[in-house]
Amino acid sequence: MYRLHKNLSNVRYYDFYKELIITIDEESRNFITYDLALNRQFCVEGSFEGILVLNDLLLDYSLEGWDLVNNLPTKLFENLQYAYSDDQILISKKVNYEKRQVNYFLSKLNDLNSYRDIDLKANPVASLGESIICRKEGIIVYDINSSNILWTCDVGQIASYEDYDGHHSGQIKQVYSWQDKVLISVTHGIICFDVSSGSIIWHTKFDNYSPNELHLLDEKIYLAQGIYYAVIDLESGRKIIDTTFGNNVSVGEKIIPMLSSRPDIAYYNNKIWHLDTHDSQYYLFAHEPDTGSIVHKQLLKELKAPCDTPRFSANRMYILDNKKTLHIYAK
Repeated sequence: MYRLHKNLSNVRYYDFYKELIITIDEESRNFITYDLALNRQFCVEGSFEGILVLNDLLLDYSLEGWDLVNNLPTKLFENLQYAYSDDQILISKKVNYEKRQVNYFLSKLNDLNSYRDIDLKANPVASLGESIICRKEGIIVYDINSSNILWTCDVGQIASYEDYDGHHSGQIKQVYSWQDKVLISVTHGIICFDVSSGSIIWHTKFDNYSPNELHLLDEKIYLAQGIYYAVIDLESGRKIIDTTFGNNVSVGEKIIPMLSSRPDIAYYNNKIWHLDTHDSQYYLFAHEPDTGSIVHKQLLKELKAPCDTPRFSANRMYILDNKKTLHIYAK
């Protein structure tokens, strides 16, 4: 069972760095780092928006912040803003609001002191090998070295659908990369493309809901939307399971008629975790990933306001509510 360990107030955003919790204070916009093991905290004054940890640099979206190793203020690049990063690259941007023009710049994470121009015409959302995947109305894939367009796709047409009031173009929800594939969650489905050619490898459709966040793990996609839960084979797009979380689930003296994930699921310690609410109370559930069967359930009586998806780090669980309180639980 998880038990409340500590509450942090006025938390706008939070993230993790080694054993530290990093937050942005809602009122001051300062970075505040917490070491729960040593019961101490450290404040970096500023007006920060967003949390990025690149190598050992704590930055916000203006690429300004704190060097966590040398304990010094840092500014990565002048007049550039954050656009995209992963474990290999950083893409920053310079915005000319008068000309409505955006220029992008590429850095390698192993050499953050330099950057070069990269000619992108849309916002980068993923990278894969020598390719940058960008999102505009559709998908545009660029060669990372030459900035040449490798392929484009009108996803709205492919994901179009019919309902009671006619024909509609599909909408892109999220974009992911995996091995040599680009995966896109869309209205009522998931589309998998070959990153080199743009050819569709598979298109898996869902009748009752539209996937949003996808969790790519162990050759599978785990996803949830409201009461629905599905597991998809990454290679073939085959539905391994497509089910609901459960009906008439008892937790103590309460019966929850229909479980749902609010707002999304988290994968931790080989389990799928999510929150649900019933009669203004919040409950924590864990499921076996490949069957959906419930293996853990408990009331979290401390939660009184709508919450984000639970996050896990260093054997603790973190839940941020919409009143800006970060609830920290330990087993």
